[in-house]
Amino acid sequence: MAAGRGRPRIRSRLRPVVERNRRGKANRDRHLPEGTWTGYAGSARIISTRSLNEITLALSEHRMTTPVHFSPGDEPYIGRKPLHVFDVLISSAMELSGRLAAMSHAQQLSELQRAAAQVVPQGLNIALSIRELVRQAHLFSALVLVRSLVERAAIIGYLRHRPDALPLWERGWKHRERPSLVTMLAETHPTKDPDGARKVCETLNHLVHGDPYAAEFNLVALGEDAWGYGVGRNLTDPSLCDFVCDQSISWLTVLCGNANACFAPPKH
Repeated sequence: MAAGRGRPRIRSRLRPVVERNRRGKANRDRHLPEGTWTGYAGSARIISTRSLNEITLALSEHRMTTPVHFSPGDEPYIGRKPLHVFDVLISSAMELSGRLAAMSHAQQLSELQRAAAQVVPQGLNIALSIRELVRQAHLFSALVLVRSLVERAAIIGYLRHRPDALPLWERGWKHRERPSLVTMLAETHPTKDPDGARKVCETLNHLVHGDPYAAEFNLVALGEDAWGYGVGRNLTDPSLCDFVCDQSISWLTVLCGNANACFAPPKH
């Protein structure tokens, strides 16, 4: 964990990577106190004058007072409005899943419905995993999984709007043949806006590939005077919890809406 003093100017979420100016780093490092850990958050430097032993002791004391496993009654972000909305949506999504699953056993499925029967349960499983990670305060891992939820929502939406792409799905949705995530998101958006879709994908891809921009989402507070790149639970960032839940709500809604439309009676 790289520690720091003072909150850096961190993550402008869902925006392209900020430019980073690293010139002069070697000269600045010569003047840092002994035992300093350094890092960068976007263009901001993270510096700690606390020794490694002090940081380790503080973290150990914190872990001793934290439950090994949070339950629904004592999870750290309980009471957050986006989290409550996410819970309500998950309940509705599971009810919808049960209804559509029964329909899938009771009728001959179309190509689109067969694809939905494969894609939608994946997305629901990912949403449930995100919820459990939020419960255990593993917020960074939950945010990384949002990228997978977005892709499932985009796939079923794209196949519903572009039935001519169903043969690609039947052939295995191969890498060189299938459309990009940007294309799928733009195609299914009412405005067909590729720029908006590209910005969403840029942020999500940073999180998956683990570059310096992704690290900004992994900052945790180490007390009043220090910040660092965390390993394990993040119990001190309600705004990140809200962000994870807001994103999950949006894309789970898209997934469920498209799933329901795939099994709706044909219009006459």
